[in-house]
Formats: sequence, C-alpha cells, structure tokens
Amino acid sequence: MSEKLLRQFEHSWQAQIALEELEAINIKSRVETKPREYSSILLGGANDSIRIFVAESDFIRAADCIDKSLSRDVEGLDNSVGDLGNAGDEDKPVTNYFKRVILFSIMGNLILPLVFNFVATMNYLKLNKESSSFFLKTFALVFVLVSWVIAIYEVYFFASNYLH
Repeated sequence: MSEKLLRQFEHSWQAQIALEELEAINIKSRVETKPREYSSILLGGANDSIRIFVAESDFIRAADCIDKSLSRDVEGLDNSVGDLGNAGDEDKPVTNYFKRVILFSIMGNLILPLVFNFVATMNYLKLNKESSSFFLKTFALVFVLVSWVIAIYEVYFFASNYLH
C-alpha cells in the first residue's frame, strides 16, 4: 500500500490536532519528523518539522478532514492546505534565510570563520533562489562577501603569526 504526504507542520501542536482529527474518522497515518534545527529557534522560527502520511486510498478523505479542521476557529493555525498534489511542500519564509545570512556571517567573524561563513553562503543561495527583492539579495550578498574577506584575513593572520 503506497502512502502520500498529507501535510507538513512546523509546530508539534498543529500536527497533534491533525492526528486526533484523522484518528476520529479511523484513518491510519504515519508521522515522520526531521532532526531539529536549533538555528531556527534563535531566529524566531519553529524547531519542529512534522510530516503526516496517509494511504493513497484515504488521501482525499483525510485532506477534507484536515481542511475542515483547519478552517474552524482555531487561532494560530495556517488555514492553507494547498492543492492536493503539493500538500505540505511549504518552505521557510525568505526573512528567515536573510536573518540566517546575517547571523552566520557575524558568527563567522567571531567564532569559526570558515564554517559559519560557509553556512551563511548556503543560506544566501537559498535566499537568492526564493526572494524577489533586489535590495534584500544585494544587501545579503555584500554582507556575505565582506564576511568572507574578514574570515580569510583572520585565517591568514592566524596562520602567519601562530603557525611558524
């Protein structure tokens, strides 16, 4: 029996509500969680990523159940389930990538220059792909480039002065 992704939730309490609704109408589901990414918490995001899978034969009924559940007056829930083919494919907001670029660039100059600047660069690439704001992308690029220049200087300075 093949399964289909029903929905992805950023908060465990949202997933718990959905699981209870599915259980109430006798639909079996499988829950998959991703490892926690603690940098998201620092930047105001959620630290959970819970995906709920159901059997393909129950998918339409489960999606209708979740739609009804999320359309009720429950504050704080995202009421958009999306189209059935792409349910649960939401990505993190662009602002989180921007915050990560800035945070990791600064940390790259304070702690581990190459490691944190690499992470900042990876977040910049995601920001560049998903953002349509020219100013945001340009500002982040300049920040990352300046951070890399400082990091390379720090590594060179350390190597030339302390590794003789």
